[in-house]
Amino acid sequence: MTTMGEQVDSLQDLLLASYFKIDNVKDVTKETGTNVARIRLRLEQIMKETIKIVAKVQASSKAISTSLSSRF
Repeated sequence: MTTMGEQVDSLQDLLLASYFKIDNVKDVTKETGTNVARIRLRLEQIMKETIKIVAKVQASSKAISTSLSSRF
């Protein structure tokens, strides 16, 4: 009976350890999900800013081109 009791205790310890590991994985998953969401938002902001900059560059380029064309 002692051996069986020790095996049951070992199994309980393993189950408890596995629950802790599962909780750790859940925490990491939540943290990763939050980080991914933040990165995605930042990338969207960068894309919007880039589009604005490209539009300004194109407008300036057109203005310069028009100005040069009118001189010649």
